[in-house]
Amino acid sequence: MRRVTICVTIAVAGDRDIRDIFNDDHDALDAPWDALQLVHPAISNTHTHTDHINGLSAKSFGYTVYCSEDAKEMLLRHEVYAEREYREMELRAQNVRTFSHLKVDPVVHPDGSLYYTGSRDLLKTLPLHRPTKVELTANESVTITLLDANHCPGAVMFLIEGSKGAVLHTGDFRAEPWFLDSITRNPFLQPYLVSEKQGKLSKSLEAIYLDTACVMSTAEVPTKAAATSGLVELLELFPEDVYFFINSWTWGYEDILKAIANAFQTKASHHLIPPRVI
Repeated sequence: MRRVTICVTIAVAGDRDIRDIFNDDHDALDAPWDALQLVHPAISNTHTHTDHINGLSAKSFGYTVYCSEDAKEMLLRHEVYAEREYREMELRAQNVRTFSHLKVDPVVHPDGSLYYTGSRDLLKTLPLHRPTKVELTANESVTITLLDANHCPGAVMFLIEGSKGAVLHTGDFRAEPWFLDSITRNPFLQPYLVSEKQGKLSKSLEAIYLDTACVMSTAEVPTKAAATSGLVELLELFPEDVYFFINSWTWGYEDILKAIANAFQTKASHHLIPPRVI
């Protein structure tokens, strides 16, 4: 039976501040990255790829971050490779989580009482596909709906609706034909879409914050299904005693790993290797 070995490198976030925070000044609405600041100090985080969480690792960070439940779990479990290595070498007494300062639990005394001074939870999760009212100030609130972004685990788009209008913050998403078709049938987005049956818009967006990293590319990007099946076909060309190392260095390779494991009816073993080796 063919064996697949997964080699994982851990991406390390830089020390740059989050670059796409904005306020009510529409001249500042030019930021292409994550996180979208609704009204200070609320921030939305679409997913946990390194280029969208720069700044969150700063111990001085003190904003409320809205995200999906999966994104919160992934942030709180995040460890850089060096820290994992130190732990295995017994140079660390415990795991060092990169974003542990974003959620600090209260101290539990022997009698069961809780000491809350210094405790906090800056990561506020919102449910998927369920409009949720978020209080920004005593006099202002918005409704936020998280929509699946077809990107990596926990990745979402933010539909934000309030008294000043509505915006759609896409973050990174994979615009495959089936995904675009699902958007036209999404009940939360349909009011903002023009269709032959409905005619004119019933609602309008003030802005769409769209990731355009690949929009000018002339390369033909295959669908996820075509890419995974094509990779499996390539692997099948090699003898059965060949070992394959899949360098899944960040979130988003899960569908590929599952497709390979299913195609060859084998488990994928998990190994960590330092980034300097790749």
